Amino acid sequence: MTPADKIPFQDEKLAFLAVFKEEISFEGLSESLLIRAFEGRGLSKDDYLIFFPNGAEDLIAFYIENLCLETEKFIAEQPPQTPKHLLIRDAVMRQIRGEPGFSLIASRIIGKYALLSPLKAAGLPFKIADTMWRALGDTATDYNYYSKRALLANAYAQTVFFAIADTSEDFAATEAFLMKKLQNAMKLGKVKKFLPDLEKAEDTITARVGQITFGAADFLKRCLNSR
Repeated sequence: MTPADKIPFQDEKLAFLAVFKEEISFEGLSESLLIRAFEGRGLSKDDYLIFFPNGAEDLIAFYIENLCLETEKFIAEQPPQTPKHLLIRDAVMRQIRGEPGFSLIASRIIGKYALLSPLKAAGLPFKIADTMWRALGDTATDYNYYSKRALLANAYAQTVFFAIADTSEDFAATEAFLMKKLQNAMKLGKVKKFLPDLEKAEDTITARVGQITFGAADFLKRCLNSR
């Protein structure tokens, strides 16, 4: 992964990203609304299209890349003896607690792609899951590579959607929900070792992530439209 200080025009892109994160919480992912918001903050439409030729799609990719870089850095800074499931918990909760409206932003991104393809919708949680496992030193290259990431992506996506409606103090309920999902994922990971058809199990788990992500995104869309 490219270090933040090596990304071309990083500071200029971050200026657009700051407006994007603010606008997406209220208006969604309309290109015309985004451009209007950029221009209202003194940012050039021409620069936007130079930095992000594919518009919001490239901006989303940049957002995810920065999120992964921050997550990778956070995990690397933690004591090496910390259990992996606690590092994952802390990394996820840092995202949710650290950025106002993070869950809504992430869910809108997932929701946008869920309308097109469950596989695209699973892209954000899978990318974050892959970053976490790599930061934790995972070197799996067999079926475990996909199953570990699919299980974690599943837990991540559900936690993001859960956090949107969480009114508990400091997202305590979300943290408890995440821990339960991580414990379930660990149990399922152990059970898979005894399954006779591991390749089939891997495909089933990976497909399930897409189904759950799409279902959660569809539910959110209906809730937002009912307001």
